[in-house]
Amino acid sequence: MKQRKCTHGSDQRRDGAQDPEGQRSQEDRWMLWFVWQFEEQQQKLDDLSKQGIHLVHARTWRGTYVRDPALRYVYRLDYQPLLEYRPTAGRRDRQREYLALYRDAGWEYIGKSAGWHYFRRPWTEADTPELYTDRTSLLTFYQRIQYVLCFLFIAELVGLLVNAYNLLILNRVLPKWTTVVPLLMVYAGLVLLLGYGFVKIHQRVRRMKRG
Repeated sequence: MKQRKCTHGSDQRRDGAQDPEGQRSQEDRWMLWFVWQFEEQQQKLDDLSKQGIHLVHARTWRGTYVRDPALRYVYRLDYQPLLEYRPTAGRRDRQREYLALYRDAGWEYIGKSAGWHYFRRPWTEADTPELYTDRTSLLTFYQRIQYVLCFLFIAELVGLLVNAYNLLILNRVLPKWTTVVPLLMVYAGLVLLLGYGFVKIHQRVRRMKRG
């Protein structure tokens, strides 16, 4: 992990004082997890913050952390893939409105990674804040993840069947058992993984609908 010094003089310490030095150890870490593990990722970030290690900037598969035992945050993630890709003028306006909504609610935006948007706010013993405070919006959030996983699963399954036909039936060049079969097994593993993720999120959606 790379370590360096950074300045975050505006952060409030637990004792209410500003960091007198404005200098804290900074490091970059990988952030790799499956889409259906976002709750575990949130809990991991909360636990790290409790230890004095705080995520200050999220980007694709990487995060920048600072160490300061005097601070503690609560982290939450939101899945909004359409806000990240192809930033048209209308989409940029929606993104500004989206970020302003959470900023007004007391959340600090710290970056995005693969459609996931990272927010944090100072930890308090009084409550555990959430981005979604009503059942309907939370259900919509899970359904958004479900639809994306369903689309990816179907697309990859079709791709697997097409490639299997081309490589096993039409292929006359690549050796079957040393090249074709291992490649198809890796592809099949990806399809099974997506299917597993879809089932996990689908079960959560069904439980929420049943109340």
